[in-house]
Amino acid sequence: MVGSEPPPQLESVPAPAADRVATVPAEATGPAANPLVRAAYFAFGCLTFTLAMIGIVVRGIPTTPFLLLTAFAFARSSPRLHRWLMEHKRFGPLLHDLQSGRGLTLRFKAATIAFSWSLMLATAIWLVPSWPLRAFLAGAALIQLYVFVRVIPTRPHHAA
Repeated sequence: MVGSEPPPQLESVPAPAADRVATVPAEATGPAANPLVRAAYFAFGCLTFTLAMIGIVVRGIPTTPFLLLTAFAFARSSPRLHRWLMEHKRFGPLLHDLQSGRGLTLRFKAATIAFSWSLMLATAIWLVPSWPLRAFLAGAALIQLYVFVRVIPTRPHHAA
């Protein structure tokens, strides 16, 4: 067609390192175009936020993974709620550190892994009677360890 503009080019967000997540088109990080998909992301974000808040009160329920899922879901459903979450005085700094690739302090990682593993071990010993489920818990613990050691960067404790 004469006089038509070329299609817009997708910009890529560079990955922090070669062994990390591949590049993501910039358009893939905004709200979903389909209203039903946006509603599903919104419902998922509300659910994960509720679980994160329960995790603050009930020891044993992780808070950080649910906050990460909440940020992911709200980024694709509600820019206003995503902005609120990212600017929150308690949740914002943690989410910004993870999103910017700065990572978590070694102390935070060690405490999270120790607490999580102790709960998984207690659950496997006293609450889970079947060996396949115990193997599943062991696999989940190993995946968590891999993610905390190899995927999430470690930053110095004093870095602000």
